[in-house]
Amino acid sequence: MSETLALFEEHERNSEWFKKNYQYLVEKYDGMFVAVHKQEIVAFDEDPGKLREKILAKGLSPMTVMVEYVSKKPLEFIL
Repeated sequence: MSETLALFEEHERNSEWFKKNYQYLVEKYDGMFVAVHKQEIVAFDEDPGKLREKILAKGLSPMTVMVEYVSKKPLEFIL
């Protein structure tokens, strides 16, 4: 299996885990960016730049970590 395909499949697993556990994540991490790696939260922060620093400090590549914002309020996009 190619490395690219493996990264894509891991992202899919992380995405499914995130959706399935969203209610729990909202209760614990509301208003935070969370980093998901191998279907678990490995870091979180209100500031995405600080979150990136935490990911790197754990020796993880940002390419292998899914970052999502968790919020009780739906996000609104202004176009």
